[in-house]
Amino acid sequence: MVHFKHGGAGFVGALGPLFGAIGAVESDRVPQGDGITHITTGYITQGDAKRSHFGGDISMDYFANADLRLWANASWLSQNEWIPGEDNDDDLLNTSYLNAPAWKWRMGMDYTPISGLQFGMSFQHDDKFRSVQGFWNGMVETKNLIDMSVGYRFNPGLRFDISATNLTDNGYKTYPNLPTIRRRVLGKLTFNF
Repeated sequence: MVHFKHGGAGFVGALGPLFGAIGAVESDRVPQGDGITHITTGYITQGDAKRSHFGGDISMDYFANADLRLWANASWLSQNEWIPGEDNDDDLLNTSYLNAPAWKWRMGMDYTPISGLQFGMSFQHDDKFRSVQGFWNGMVETKNLIDMSVGYRFNPGLRFDISATNLTDNGYKTYPNLPTIRRRVLGKLTFNF
């Protein structure tokens, strides 16, 4: 523990004077006059105001027969951002965001007989939403993706599958400033023994 304290003190002693030069801004709530730029972390307080919202999820599975399943699900939020001064701001002092879409839904089908050809396909949609979380700040665009898989079960112990996520190669980002996600294809040979 002593080495850790000395290492931290050495780091701050050597680089601390440079922290102000790299654009760090100090809050007036951190220790003052000690020659260290304190970079605070935490959450913005909203006084006594409370953010309110509600939502719902629904899911459905329909088994057309022993091999074919159709499915769908959806999630909805009544609100995913609060802007002071707007009618639905809940009297918050500062903006607030859930960093999630108000609507997202999925639907698909799976054809999975005990042996032979197997198939699956799905569609997923996420509404556009604003992300406000440090470096990942900005609009997350609407996402519409198609996933597909096809496989062959030779016997209970051997099968081959190939799957494509984002089959149409519709590039998207989970949050701003993250890498663009493109099509991903995976082949798999499975032996059970």
